[in-house]
Amino acid sequence: MSDTVTVTELNNATDPVLVDVREPNEHATGHVKGAINIPLDTLPARVDEVPDAEPIFVICQAGNRSSRGADIVIDLGYQAVSVDGGTQAWIEQGLPLETE
Repeated sequence: MSDTVTVTELNNATDPVLVDVREPNEHATGHVKGAINIPLDTLPARVDEVPDAEPIFVICQAGNRSSRGADIVIDLGYQAVSVDGGTQAWIEQGLPLETE
């Protein structure tokens, strides 16, 4: 099981590599700035699209998919953490979202 970080820890991270594992329509409605959208079901095949970084932050809407996504990334040999509470926690903290 992957480690977790809070949205505050993500917000305080310097140049984090962030993978949003929600579906494209969810990502388009609002996401953390700089998040790379790679839906959970495509993550194993697309992990090479993730820039080299340690750790890789993985986010979804509430934290369930991101936990599974972080586990996938870890199983592929990378260091990853799940963002606890996901985008919903980010919104609840009043942090800004980008839309497409």
